[in-house]
Amino acid sequence: MEIQARRKAGAPRTSLLMGSLSVSLALALGVLPAQASAQNTLVHFNLPAQALGDALLQLGRQTSLQILFAQDLVRGLRAPAIAGTLTPEQALSQLLQGSGIEYVREGNTVTLAKPPSSGAAQMETVRVVGANDATTEGSGTYAASGASLFKGAGSLKEIPQSVSVLTRQQIEDQNLTTIESALNHMTGARVSDFDRGESVYARGYTANKEIDGVPQQSASSAIDTVLYDRIEMLRGPSGLLSGTGNPGGTVNYVLKRPQPEFSVRGAATAGSWNTKRGELDVTGPLLENGKLRGRGILMQQSTDGWHDLGDENKRVLFGALEYDFTPDTTLGVSYAHSEYKYYNSYGLPTYTNGKVVSRSSYLAPDRLTTQIDDRLMVDLKHRFDNGWSGRAAYSYASYSQRGYAGYGASAVDAGTGLGSYSLGYLNNNSRWNSVDANVSGPVRLFGREHTLTVGYSTAISDAKTGSQYTSIKNWDVLNNHDFDSIIASSNLEDIPNRTETYTQQTGVYTNARIKLADPLTLVLGARWTDYSTKTRTVGENTTAWKAGAASASKKFTPYGGLVWDVNEQVTLYASYADIFIPQTQQDAQGNALDPRVGWQTEVGAKTSWMDGALDATVAVFRIRDKNRAMIDPNNVGCGGTSTGTCYRAAGQVQSQGVEFEVTGRPTPQWDIITGYTYNSNKYLTDSNSANVGKRFQAPEHMFKLWTQYHFADEFNAALRGWTVGGGMYVQSDIDNDTVRQRGYATFSARVAYRINEHWEASVLANNLFDRTYLRTTGYASYYNSYGEPRNVMLTLRGKF
Repeated sequence: MEIQARRKAGAPRTSLLMGSLSVSLALALGVLPAQASAQNTLVHFNLPAQALGDALLQLGRQTSLQILFAQDLVRGLRAPAIAGTLTPEQALSQLLQGSGIEYVREGNTVTLAKPPSSGAAQMETVRVVGANDATTEGSGTYAASGASLFKGAGSLKEIPQSVSVLTRQQIEDQNLTTIESALNHMTGARVSDFDRGESVYARGYTANKEIDGVPQQSASSAIDTVLYDRIEMLRGPSGLLSGTGNPGGTVNYVLKRPQPEFSVRGAATAGSWNTKRGELDVTGPLLENGKLRGRGILMQQSTDGWHDLGDENKRVLFGALEYDFTPDTTLGVSYAHSEYKYYNSYGLPTYTNGKVVSRSSYLAPDRLTTQIDDRLMVDLKHRFDNGWSGRAAYSYASYSQRGYAGYGASAVDAGTGLGSYSLGYLNNNSRWNSVDANVSGPVRLFGREHTLTVGYSTAISDAKTGSQYTSIKNWDVLNNHDFDSIIASSNLEDIPNRTETYTQQTGVYTNARIKLADPLTLVLGARWTDYSTKTRTVGENTTAWKAGAASASKKFTPYGGLVWDVNEQVTLYASYADIFIPQTQQDAQGNALDPRVGWQTEVGAKTSWMDGALDATVAVFRIRDKNRAMIDPNNVGCGGTSTGTCYRAAGQVQSQGVEFEVTGRPTPQWDIITGYTYNSNKYLTDSNSANVGKRFQAPEHMFKLWTQYHFADEFNAALRGWTVGGGMYVQSDIDNDTVRQRGYATFSARVAYRINEHWEASVLANNLFDRTYLRTTGYASYYNSYGEPRNVMLTLRGKF
């Protein structure tokens, strides 16, 4: 984070600033290990020669040091490369060698300055880097110091629910270039394949989406991982954050921000299936005083894919600006544009004997679909003199999808290979406008200091969807992708009418962190949500708007939690959270059913070891999803017809289980992130009595591991600069009434070499043993999807 202070020449503001920051750091991190231990902790460093400001940023994030320095103090200075196992203070001394900069250390806080005669104390802008900064870029670690999605809390220990953070370092090490691959490597997460891999499931349910803490519609695209500093995921109901949605949780994509030091980063990847990818990322100050900063990112990717008609082409452009109006007020603006071309299909069918068709099959027509995404983000941050801070953020997104798509309309005859096929043309476009504004700060009552957050959010979606399909009988669906003659005669692109859906959601929320005692914090939250939707037909036969049955007015969503800092390393917590979804089905009186409500109780422990280098968590949870629509067998005549089906809000399912996660560095040269999820779920009541007691589609066990080791002085330093790593993904059975995938495991491996201070080359192999498995199980006609075969990617990364 950046803290900017106004100072008169020679004024003793530094000591006051250091004192307040020390308090905030202690609150954010729970309790820190003893200072003597922290000061003597050995850390493995592998920092290239670079701008001194960047080097200090990496040092602060890799250790427990909080480093304060004037931004002008380091401008234009270079830091030497550092490699080896050192204490944080030894590393700091080496970075500052020859710079003429002195430092003073008080505990874990370090202040940099020129000798008094230089006059450097008169500089205005003070930059603070260290463990309280949730930014992960440049940290070199998998252990995140915090998360920004739970407003009013900074460190992970302050949040009384399970939270995982995928850091920039892990994204790059595992070459997680797609949103789908990134989400699939997060603890407890499982990804759907049918909206370009962006629907993620946790604890049996889909999760909601945010970008920079602003709620988004589920259909909006996160575009590409090249844009993000980190991906945060809160598991379990998140109604306090999102208002409406399923109880799986919330995924928050945190954009990269312009940096105060100039740097150029690039990456080139080539590998299996003729995959080619290039990335260029440039950031730095645009004015000499550093008040205006900018960032630009360009990404281009193409691949032939691993199945028939697997060709894909993608381009991403991103620009961002930040301007400091005052030392306490910063405006940020960013814009992202993406063009994505691919062959569009809805998964694979089975043969008539029940087996899913081969992995190399693909049922798309030989016409490319084009998807274009644009996103504008604007946020204004201000720090008040009384310790309070505020943020107002606006998000605009537009999405368009045009092109041909296809899917199986029946199982494929196992003898002849023939089946029915649905060929269609899609013309969809949507716009979203979202706002989130909140203030947060200290409140002193009963001799203790508490924290209060109050906010408002609104989200408006305007979506126009249209498609036109034709059915083809007795077609060689697995081999014949040439539909030119059918397209020419069917005029599918001429869609006379489309459906427009307008949805609006607004909410007011509050969150209080009440200090009951020094180690005990009570977390209370509430949200009041309004939700409405309306639809109409647009085109040749435009109709008037019709209000939708799904609605909510001042719907109350409570939240409660208790956080107990047992000692310096261990924090225990318990929480209650819920979320709701408006329903459209009607009861016998003609009223829309009460909203579905998914509530969760969770207890767990969050621990931090080795001066914050290694984190471990465990959680036990139970979710009940109640008020689900069930057919009412005693009444008919709903929905405007005499025979229409009536419903009752009486269905209920349950999901419960245990999660473990370990992230960070057990030793200075060993990185690890591993997570295990046990999830037992079942229908408790349902319209179909045969479903009662059955699981709904989620694996019972998931285990994920990624680890790597950096060689330094071993073997007489013969392997210095080399890194070796590997990972595994294990999942138990998953099935539905049609298709079953038995449990499976896949493995990956990586070897990297740091060529010099600027360049690193790596080779990554996924699915080493070429396991064939279904990642998503579907039906006889469609929705079955295989995981990727074995593949190898070579990546060259550079930073200047």
